[in-house]
Amino acid sequence: MARVLVTGANGFVGQNLVARLVARGDEVTGLVRKTSWLDGLKPYDVRLVYGNVTSVETLSGAVERQDIVYHVAGSVRSLHP
Repeated sequence: MARVLVTGANGFVGQNLVARLVARGDEVTGLVRKTSWLDGLKPYDVRLVYGNVTSVETLSGAVERQDIVYHVAGSVRSLHP
C-alpha cells in the first residue's frame, strides 16, 4: 500500500486512476479545486485537498508525506483560440 496523490482527481482520467488505486489498496489523496464536480469520487475512499497545482501553498501541503504523485490535472480551456 502506498500513499498516493492524484492531481485532477475529479477529471475523466483522474477518476479512473483513483478507482484503480483504491482497488489495489492505496491510500489516495485527490487535489481538486473548490469549484470541482466531485460526484464521480463519492464511491471511493479518497481524502480531498482543495487547491490548485499552480499554488505553492496548496501543492506543497498536498505532496507532503506522499509516496507517489500522479499529475493528471489539465487545463480545460485555453487563454487564446
